[in-house]
Amino acid sequence: MDADYMQLIVKHRNGSLHQHASNWRTLSHFSHSSMKESNTCSTTIIEVLRYFGGEQSSTCSAGALEAFVSYLVPEFVIEALNHAKDATTALSFFKWAGEQNGYQHDAHAYKKLLELLIDAQLLKEVKHIVAAMQSDSCELDPKTFSTIIKCYGRVGMIKEALEVFALLQESGSKVNAQACGSLLQALVKAKMYHEAFIKFQEFLSKGTVPKAYTFYMLIHAFCRAGKFNEASDLLKVMNSKKLANVVAYSAVIDSLCEAGKLELALWHFKEMGENHCRPNVFTYTSLVKGMFKAGKPDEAFELFKQMGHDGLQPSVVSYSTVIHGLCQNGKTDEAFKLFEEMKTKKYVPNVFIYSSLLTGLCKGCKPDEAYSLLPAMVQDGCMPNVVTYTALVDGFCKANKLEKAFEVFEEMKQKGCRPNFITYSAFIHGLCKSKKFDEAKELLDTMRAAGCLPDAQTYSPLVDGLCHANRTEEAVELFQSMLNDNICPDTAIYTMLIDGLCKSGLLQESIGLFQDMEKNHCVPAVATYNSLIDGLSKAGKMHEAYKLLDVMRSNNCQPDNTTFQKLFHGLSLQGMRAEKQNHLNGQPYGTYALTRNSHAAANG
Repeated sequence: MDADYMQLIVKHRNGSLHQHASNWRTLSHFSHSSMKESNTCSTTIIEVLRYFGGEQSSTCSAGALEAFVSYLVPEFVIEALNHAKDATTALSFFKWAGEQNGYQHDAHAYKKLLELLIDAQLLKEVKHIVAAMQSDSCELDPKTFSTIIKCYGRVGMIKEALEVFALLQESGSKVNAQACGSLLQALVKAKMYHEAFIKFQEFLSKGTVPKAYTFYMLIHAFCRAGKFNEASDLLKVMNSKKLANVVAYSAVIDSLCEAGKLELALWHFKEMGENHCRPNVFTYTSLVKGMFKAGKPDEAFELFKQMGHDGLQPSVVSYSTVIHGLCQNGKTDEAFKLFEEMKTKKYVPNVFIYSSLLTGLCKGCKPDEAYSLLPAMVQDGCMPNVVTYTALVDGFCKANKLEKAFEVFEEMKQKGCRPNFITYSAFIHGLCKSKKFDEAKELLDTMRAAGCLPDAQTYSPLVDGLCHANRTEEAVELFQSMLNDNICPDTAIYTMLIDGLCKSGLLQESIGLFQDMEKNHCVPAVATYNSLIDGLSKAGKMHEAYKLLDVMRSNNCQPDNTTFQKLFHGLSLQGMRAEKQNHLNGQPYGTYALTRNSHAAANG
């Protein structure tokens, strides 16, 4: 070990801690002329650490460390921790040093180790070190406690976060806003909203006011969790503490609009004015979006114009929101006027705006006009994406322009834009609409081969089309493919197949499918019952048809006019007019026939 370093250590043992600290700084920051001695000290530290890092060292072994023990001081430990190549080595050395007689870690040494452990995410070890600090009566500053709590919260160690916070309170140190915010953030991340609100109230009662950022974080969390009363209460507290500003209000308004709570959002918007808090572009844009979402396109457009009257310049996001909303509501002409206005203000349209316009035109049965926008879109640096191309494919399919839809579909792939299941589904729907079932089946196979898994909505038009084309066997094969792909058939598909099987004279198969439907917890609809009742009636199984009518009622599924028509038709086919009159009790044929007497008919 370096002689100068040994001499300094001896001086520390014989002098004051203050004098030792000065000597340590002298050792750690030698002048240029003493660089050799400083390097020797660093070499000694590195040699010691090699032992704790599990490396064999010729100069430092377990026996050699014994000679070093009597010279341990916290400053040397801190320097060693600074040289440690990893947190595990640092922890091993730290534990060894703490076990030596005549030496005790101070708060600075603990803090340094904790920083290393936190950086390395060794949070279980952090818990043990904090406990050791308590045993050594070492106080840690609230800032470090706050960092520990935040790290625990990040990985979901809420119990540990609460324990560390309790230690901070027990230590007598002043609990600052940063530590409070870290704990609240941890609770919110764990979705412990009630606990977070209780803690928040506790902090306020003790005079600790969290920072504005903590309020924003809590407000967002409560709104996402649907706890809008708590979010509003937080706003009230912010108002009382003179902390409420446009950021806080906008956070609440935006979250309320996302949750469909437009009326409450408008109430807070009004409150902003009463509190002389001026809305910004984000506030207005959130409300405009909320109005479109609530089905109020005219009010949304008026509020957008009010933004300009209030001296605020709409952003690209604002324009995007309004253009999209107008297109969704069939107001494509107004959307294009806004689009032109936007360009005169030197705003560059984004892909979302172009896709909204394209979709609006396609919904308005103008796919050719939509397609003509692509060159302008590319010129503005917006490459068409899967949403853009899908809107065009869907538009051309609905306009019965399948060749053009196919061209767009191929162009999409050539441009490196991979179709998704919505694109394929739109094309399959279009092919089925034109009764091109073989092409639709081929496209379904292509879809699977491309690794794009279909869903029930993809299969639905194909199953329906095949059943109506008396190709029930192929429809059943598709149904089996769905099951093989672990796709759960929905009520519509079950109904289509039951109807198709009944019309093909495969009554037993349709009954079996109906039973499977119930076993798979898929609730039959009125149309499902009607199809099976029709099949049973046509097969002359009127008793079973009436029993199914009772089952239908017991399952809270009310029969409609079609249900009774199917039963009438079945009775008529059997030449059972007299029986029909007996069951109907003279009620006329029509919408309300069998309403009062269906139960009697079922038991007749």
